[in-house]
Amino acid sequence: MKTDLCTLDWVAISAIATGLMAIATFVSLKELKRQWREQNKPRLMPLFVIYDRNSREGYLRIKNISGTAAFNVSVEISMNIETGSNSSYIQYNELVEELKKITFSLEPLGVKDFKFLEGGFPESKYEGHLDIQIRYNNTYCEEFMLHLSEFSALGDSITNENAIARRLDQLAQKMDGIESALRTICRR
Repeated sequence: MKTDLCTLDWVAISAIATGLMAIATFVSLKELKRQWREQNKPRLMPLFVIYDRNSREGYLRIKNISGTAAFNVSVEISMNIETGSNSSYIQYNELVEELKKITFSLEPLGVKDFKFLEGGFPESKYEGHLDIQIRYNNTYCEEFMLHLSEFSALGDSITNENAIARRLDQLAQKMDGIESALRTICRR
């Protein structure tokens, strides 16, 4: 049986082709919508920060690193820690209680800080980690692990910065003395 192009039902073939194109378009649009949502969702991340280099207080910061606001943000933490003598510096129970009480919003590039460490950075290193779960926009839930050794690194960098600052102050005083001596010589 030979098929002649004139005897084909072109309307039926066109309908089938149109249906297949509609399905392909629907699948493409669904994927584009998923990609758009992923690209435009808030991105929250936790980190440790220190405000004032002299106060010796550390904070857990939740930062929105995206261009989209995050709403109904809640944070839960649990700690796997072996601090020994360092435990007096860490304000874990207070932080847990504070986090249980609040939900908050973060504007694009916004931050929210919670005091976590008070009293300084001891000589020994912090060991263990903090498990952090951040929920937001009634949709997203992300989990993070921050190692407490990051606080030790912050403390070390502050100690180094303070030593450098003291040395620079000493050099500035010596230079002031040299300047005074040169002015005296030039006046003679």
